[in-house]
Amino acid sequence: MTLRRLFQILLIVSLHGTSLFSLNNPNNPIVLLDDVGNETVVWEFDTGTTREIQAAVFAGGTYFFATISDPTLYSFGLQYGSGVNTQGTAAWISTNPISGLSSLYAISRFLNGPPFWQASPTLISAATDNVFPDFQMQSNINFGNTIFTWRCVEAGVVKIKARSAGWPMDTSNMSAITTMSPP
Repeated sequence: MTLRRLFQILLIVSLHGTSLFSLNNPNNPIVLLDDVGNETVVWEFDTGTTREIQAAVFAGGTYFFATISDPTLYSFGLQYGSGVNTQGTAAWISTNPISGLSSLYAISRFLNGPPFWQASPTLISAATDNVFPDFQMQSNINFGNTIFTWRCVEAGVVKIKARSAGWPMDTSNMSAITTMSPP
């Protein structure tokens, strides 16, 4: 084996290990614990072609992992709010690589599982909103609801919008979108 080939093999192995230079690089972890020590961890994960939102729930002595965003979209700006008994809501922005529009998505975490997450995330913003990354989310642990606010560009005008949602997160228990800034 030549020295050059040995160097190539070592480089390939090091790039597939745990490294800041790895294509499979986790970012921006958030962890929440409940009163009895159950934990939920969510993070952004660079795949080399896109960014996904991934999660792990520790239950019964085991971690259960899941990709909770649409892996075909570029997702970022992760936030996580706790609810009653470790139930919670994760929210993020996903950019469609074809249209270029950025939308706000959320998903609920269930107390018991697996599965611990809803089958798919719920679109929070309007499909035509181009959402800025400075959205806010606030969960109410006593009532199990969440309110979202975001800035977006709609027909060339920057607006602030809001929407509240019950738990679990789906369109059947969401309020209409309210525009906070002048139309």
